[in-house]
Amino acid sequence: MDQHVILHKQHPDLKRTEITRKIGQEWKALPDFVKEPYIVAANAERQKYKEEVKIYEDHLTPLEKKVQKAERQQKLAKRKSSRKRRELINMGKPKRARNAFNIFMSEHFQDASGMKAKEKFKSLFDDWGILESSRKQTYIQLAEDDKIRYENEMKSWEEQMIEIGREDLIRLKQRNKLKKLRPILKGPKVASKKKKTSVSRLKQSRKTAEPNEGRKARSRISRHEE
Repeated sequence: MDQHVILHKQHPDLKRTEITRKIGQEWKALPDFVKEPYIVAANAERQKYKEEVKIYEDHLTPLEKKVQKAERQQKLAKRKSSRKRRELINMGKPKRARNAFNIFMSEHFQDASGMKAKEKFKSLFDDWGILESSRKQTYIQLAEDDKIRYENEMKSWEEQMIEIGREDLIRLKQRNKLKKLRPILKGPKVASKKKKTSVSRLKQSRKTAEPNEGRKARSRISRHEE
């Protein structure tokens, strides 16, 4: 905050993000003894904040605490969903298939009446309701083609995700199919293992049986000699 005022006066044309980046670079280059007063001040601010939060929470009613907890959980869920969406985009997940109305709206959005997006959407929705069946059929066919495109791209993408060990990113129905297929694929290996085990047991039993038969034969010979 101290440096931001100084740098803003020195470089008035720089954006706030550029000034912040420049301050960050300067902070990293500072020696520890120069950083020390700022670190002490930050720790004091943090402790003061914790004390204020405790006083605030102590004065909350059970209902208010419950509401705040629900709000925090909702924010965390929203943040988690946003992170996953960004990850899927970075991993190259194909765009969802558009329905007929979405395709119609994307083509006519700029020319639709209304200043705000909500007004344009309502106008296009009304236009779609009175659109001729023959023209509407064109968009329905485009939506069907886009659905085929999406399924083909998703199949290829999900195969790649399975190969790199990111099965958690594929669709739930595909994960369930994969779980059902795995026991079938592993079946012959298990059977083979069982077969080997039974063979080894048979060999072991023969080895055990051979000495017993030898002892019996020697016993018969000795009795005969007597």
